[in-house]
Amino acid sequence: MESRQCPACQADVPANDAVCPRCGVPAPSSSAAAGAKKRWPAWAWILIGVGCGCPAAIVVLGLLATLIVPNVMEKFRNASTEKARTDIAVIVNSLNEYAIRNAGQYPESLEILVVPDENGYRYLATERLPLDPWKQPYHYEPPPADAPELGPHVWSHGRDGEPGGDDDIDNRTMDDG
Repeated sequence: MESRQCPACQADVPANDAVCPRCGVPAPSSSAAAGAKKRWPAWAWILIGVGCGCPAAIVVLGLLATLIVPNVMEKFRNASTEKARTDIAVIVNSLNEYAIRNAGQYPESLEILVVPDENGYRYLATERLPLDPWKQPYHYEPPPADAPELGPHVWSHGRDGEPGGDDDIDNRTMDDG
């Protein structure tokens, strides 16, 4: 004789009874019991989600990192170079203004550009000399006495901080390319 289980108390319900003899809950029909699917527990779904989702997420993050990080780093390098070029142009303009106000004489060092004069005016609008994007001071040489048409020379040693190399930036060559 075929029996079914009560959905409420899990007691065996004979096939010919319409209700559970223990709790009185209507028993499922034989065809419904045969077609009913067993449900997976929540932990199984979590395990499937983690098992399938983590590798997929790792692949997606890896692809994004491969495509995006190099572009972002290149933009950062370009931005640092452009900031150094802008700083050098501002310093050279301040040096030229100093020379105009001081009978064509350039200062011996950049520090004079941030020291206020008797009217409180500074040639550079900062209290301290700017550092290049790589946290190094800018370098300066006044124009030579025998060739004043060259103007002042202001430069940064670039990312490596060492003289020479293709990362150096100076006012005499930065318009060349």
